[in-house]
Amino acid sequence: MAAREETNLDISLIKKQFLCGMQIDQINLHKQIDIVQQREIFNNTINDKLVKKYPIKPAYQQEFLRKIVQNLENNNEDIDDELYEVLCKFLSTNDTSTTHYRHFLMKNHSQKVDRIIIKESKSIISEGTTGLCSWQ
Repeated sequence: MAAREETNLDISLIKKQFLCGMQIDQINLHKQIDIVQQREIFNNTINDKLVKKYPIKPAYQQEFLRKIVQNLENNNEDIDDELYEVLCKFLSTNDTSTTHYRHFLMKNHSQKVDRIIIKESKSIISEGTTGLCSWQ
């Protein structure tokens, strides 16, 4: 049996990158992520209570989840059934909403607010522009 790769998975970094909408290909996931880590990543990103209330673009969430599942499949890892279920839900849903949110985590934990949530709307941003997002 081959020795498992050392996994010092920084779930808080993955959460931060996901919430602010970092390009999916720039989010660095370990090759091996066990079931417990998969659930922790899922619960801190897609299943986060504030993400459910103020959703990130569904297409982005789908691509993020697809990257995780692809990574796990390529490395013959066991995959939590919930990841497949949610991915199938994203694939079968045609999202027509023009409003979504970005979440930015704050480092100062002495404040009651641990993140800033910015609402983005395709129609507001693109009127009279070339389709810029909030930070361009």
